[in-house]
Amino acid sequence: MNTPVIEMLMQAGPVGLAICWILLIASLISWVVIFNRFVYLNTVRASVKEFRKELERLRSLRDFGSIKQSLRESYAGYLVGYYIAEFNRIAGDLHKKASLGESMLSFFFEHQVAIAQEKVNTETSKAARKLNWGLHILAIMSSAAPFVGLFGTVWGIMDAFFEIGDKGSASLTVIAPGIATSLITTVAGLLVAIPSVVFYNLFVKKAEKIEDDLDDCADLGFTRFKEELLVLVSASATNAAASAHASKG
Repeated sequence: MNTPVIEMLMQAGPVGLAICWILLIASLISWVVIFNRFVYLNTVRASVKEFRKELERLRSLRDFGSIKQSLRESYAGYLVGYYIAEFNRIAGDLHKKASLGESMLSFFFEHQVAIAQEKVNTETSKAARKLNWGLHILAIMSSAAPFVGLFGTVWGIMDAFFEIGDKGSASLTVIAPGIATSLITTVAGLLVAIPSVVFYNLFVKKAEKIEDDLDDCADLGFTRFKEELLVLVSASATNAAASAHASKG
């Protein structure tokens, strides 16, 4: 059975047509966001998983350069790279503080570790915001589109009742075409809202999983960072103690 959708659209009137155009533009915007997020989130998640495997096989953060460049420049690689940059900075500062006592070196270690972790947490939050980009658009479309469509339907039904009063008849031949035409905007609103709400929830879950994977990579990098930095600080404390003992001797 053929549905005369085009014919009904032409009979919808200026308000109905305007609403249909608005919903068509909203639908195009939604599908652009959906396509963008689908490709982007899948690409990011694959790179994060691959990077974690590469990070787990490293014996030391000093071997970070052996990971291929595309993974080092990914989200997870960027976060772990922050720890490496902090490690190099702290290692340079340790040479200047080699004469400090063991208690001061311990304080220096805890303080610098806290600073490095705070910086990475800030960068992780920035990455999370990028993962959720555009999802608010889908949320707006999913909640607003049905009401925009309903507005068109109510307006069309008002026109249908006006026709009843104008023609003095409530027969189906008078009211059915107007009501059928008005319901098109409701259908259009649902066609915008349903994909938006489905993909919104899908992308929110996917973004949360990527955030968890990023946190795992950051935690693994932090553990390596703390272990290797502790070894470096302990070596500096030992050297400082040996130098102090030699000077006394």
